[in-house]
Amino acid sequence: MNIRQNWWFDVVTGFMVLALGWYCFTRPEMAILTLGKIFGLYLLIFGAVYAWGAFGERKIDKYWYLPLGEGFLYILLAIIILVNPASVLLLNSILGIWLLSVGTFRFLSNRFHRALSVHTLTGNILLMLFGLFLLFYPKVIAGLTVMLLGIILIILGGIMIANGISVWKIHKGLY
Repeated sequence: MNIRQNWWFDVVTGFMVLALGWYCFTRPEMAILTLGKIFGLYLLIFGAVYAWGAFGERKIDKYWYLPLGEGFLYILLAIIILVNPASVLLLNSILGIWLLSVGTFRFLSNRFHRALSVHTLTGNILLMLFGLFLLFYPKVIAGLTVMLLGIILIILGGIMIANGISVWKIHKGLY
């Protein structure tokens, strides 16, 4: 694609990214569901391609069934997300359980090995607290994440629009 002749593509794409960013920033609850559907479609396509590729490599690769299983796992996750897009919120709960368990087990391990310093104690307590926060308030964290994504997309959209306009000005000889 010739960037000088297709400067408008950056401008149009920039406005689309800007609009998506604004949507994520102003309506994070709805954006979570929308992004969940997009992620579900991505997992479905990626899982199908991955499984198909693994099945095709079965004569060459001795362990072809591992990527096949991974592809089927992606397809299964995609179906769960596409049937119920709100299930994306379960990721925060899983992360919360993991952080709580990591903090707890490291605290106990450090205590039993008598290696408990102020820094490790503070770090482990923070892990446990953040894990509990994720377990009890997964929508808050998800909303904040989507709002942060919205801010990033707004900035990216502005950069893309500015880039397209700059290329147009250079192409027209205005610089």
